[in-house]
Amino acid sequence: MTVLEQRLEDGVLTLTLARPEKLNALSPALVAQLAEGLARGEDEAVRVVLLRGAGRSFCAGADVGESLALEDLDEAARFLNGLATVLGRISALPKPVIAAVQGDAVGGGAELALEADLRVVAADARLSFPDTALGSTPATLYPLVRLVGRGRATEMAMLGTELGAEEMLRAGVAHRVVAAADLEAEALALARRLRDRAGARSLRFAKQAVRHAEGPSREADLRANVAAMLACHHSPEQRAFVRGFGSGGRGERA
Repeated sequence: MTVLEQRLEDGVLTLTLARPEKLNALSPALVAQLAEGLARGEDEAVRVVLLRGAGRSFCAGADVGESLALEDLDEAARFLNGLATVLGRISALPKPVIAAVQGDAVGGGAELALEADLRVVAADARLSFPDTALGSTPATLYPLVRLVGRGRATEMAMLGTELGAEEMLRAGVAHRVVAAADLEAEALALARRLRDRAGARSLRFAKQAVRHAEGPSREADLRANVAAMLACHHSPEQRAFVRGFGSGGRGERA
């Protein structure tokens, strides 16, 4: 089943999470297709990558039924390492990556959005990490800490504090806030502006310069966080959340 739509037009590769009925929650299939789509971003024909979600939300995090409920630890490790691969590919891709964010960007969905180089967000966008309340932990806080600072990141990670669109703009998380109806057009306009602004080489080196300025190894951060999430995966708290999912009307977030 195709759960990621891909469109390459005039140098802009648009990758659309296509599980709107699940708020684009991250299943093993979606993570695998995202990894493949981002690998396509290496092609010379691609100048900019635009990441977006179909429907009313960008991405509601890990699919509880298909991802958090995995009983086999090896399968859980494959899913989490697959997500780490996706995040690492966004970071390492030598092209600008833009996230167009509407509705919920939660847990793994927040991580996808934060990993992008620039974010255009709809006025109804909400970014949060509810993981600790579900018996889990964020896959990575590497970009969040660098964007909002240690104190705010700690509050969001431990208490699940949400950032609305205007708060994202003030915190430097959002490049700009637009009406929900204008999100796709505005994000595409930004992608085209980047495409036309400079050569592929200069954009690549600009992205590298920002990454080098961040300091500690991104790869080591991702490895450490996969280990932490696996340690949580079979905890009594996370198993209890998975068993109770669906009975409390929580929605598919992690």
